[in-house]
Amino acid sequence: GPADGGKNGFYVRYQAYAGETPLVTGGKPIKGWTIHDQGKNIWKVEGVTTRFRQLYVNNTKAIRARLPNLGTNNAPNFYRLTKVDTSGKALNIATSVGSNWKNLNKVEMHLMIAWADATLRLASMTNMGSYTKMKIQSTEENILFNRPYPMLGIAFSSNPPKQQAYYLENALEFLDVAGEWYLDESANTLYYMARSGEDMSKANVVVPQVETLFKVAGTSTSNMIGYLAIQGIYFAHTTYMRPSTMGFLNSQAGQYSISSTLSNKQYVGRPPAGVMVSNAHHVRFERNVLSQMAATGIDFVSGTNNSAIVGNVLTDIGINGISLGKFTADSATEFHVPYNPSDKLEISTNDTIRSNLVTNVTTESQGGVGIGAGYPRYVVIEHNEVSYMGYTAITVGFGWTKTANAMTNNHINWNRIHHVNQILADGGNIYTLSNQGTGGQIQYNYMHDNTASQWAD
Repeated sequence: GPADGGKNGFYVRYQAYAGETPLVTGGKPIKGWTIHDQGKNIWKVEGVTTRFRQLYVNNTKAIRARLPNLGTNNAPNFYRLTKVDTSGKALNIATSVGSNWKNLNKVEMHLMIAWADATLRLASMTNMGSYTKMKIQSTEENILFNRPYPMLGIAFSSNPPKQQAYYLENALEFLDVAGEWYLDESANTLYYMARSGEDMSKANVVVPQVETLFKVAGTSTSNMIGYLAIQGIYFAHTTYMRPSTMGFLNSQAGQYSISSTLSNKQYVGRPPAGVMVSNAHHVRFERNVLSQMAATGIDFVSGTNNSAIVGNVLTDIGINGISLGKFTADSATEFHVPYNPSDKLEISTNDTIRSNLVTNVTTESQGGVGIGAGYPRYVVIEHNEVSYMGYTAITVGFGWTKTANAMTNNHINWNRIHHVNQILADGGNIYTLSNQGTGGQIQYNYMHDNTASQWAD
């Protein structure tokens, strides 16, 4: 908080001791593994009462049991819907996929929808002979079938038309390849099919337990924290449990739908981050590692100025690598309303995102972004390498509006961008949205190895 910062240009610094790598972790170890099925090399732990959506074995992310399995070298792999039944509020799949798995209400469909994706909890499945009709739980249903965008059903620009791609997750019946895990919440038993060479009696197994590890927050724009530097720290193992209790319907750039009308009045929320900063000036995060986080890595939420995210590595992040500035004024403001608050100190201003490696993000929600900024002004995004993700690398702006707003003089220069938009459609290497104001720059960026995904609708 404000009392923890420096003053008059003198910084309070938290930094790694020479030769050491301090770890700030939200993880909990899982011990007590015994063999469950020796032939399949499946192990189990009983009495697991904690809940989680990610599991790491010897510092490698395990795969939540899924159908279909990933492709070679963990390449994306999906089925396709056979039809979207809008009037019946159902999603139809091939009967050959199966149905009526144990703990059906815990099974999830991860559906790729144009530029976004959705995590949908199943409610029921009915074999109709030539297809299986799938109903989803009411929280998700009330949003998905009321939301005109992103477009649900046959793709808006595919030729020939393609039904949208999906995979299913979180059933014991899906546990069939090494590296997969499943938590049976009804029996409090965790199962894991070990990879070659893994001895689960000795393995280091970690599950994340907290959403935010480190928070820097002034109490208001008139009582900020300043002159704080965080250097050389490892931040890891954050959770995000909303998809397990309410589903997760990405709207765009990792902002999730809360409600919508058929006339496209939409409201969104913002996922948490492992590191969160608000109402702060001259705060520097430099040469840190942020990894194995379920939602966003680092988020300068609002009220930041003259602050910097420099030289960090962000990898194995579930939604957005880096977020900056508000995308809407709040969750009660319709998301087309341009953000331009009367309190200009609330706008993220003169912040810098430089020389970061942002790679292998959007691992939980494929419609997240590498670096996402809502309505910043005078932001500098430069000399970053952004790679390997399901959707857009760098996005600035929100709201779909030509109206003047908080943004002006934003510079996106000298970035290297490659292997992005690997799953979804309608993305960009660099994506700007709404009136950008004056003085903007997008130049000298090097972009390569980006092609349309076979899964994009």
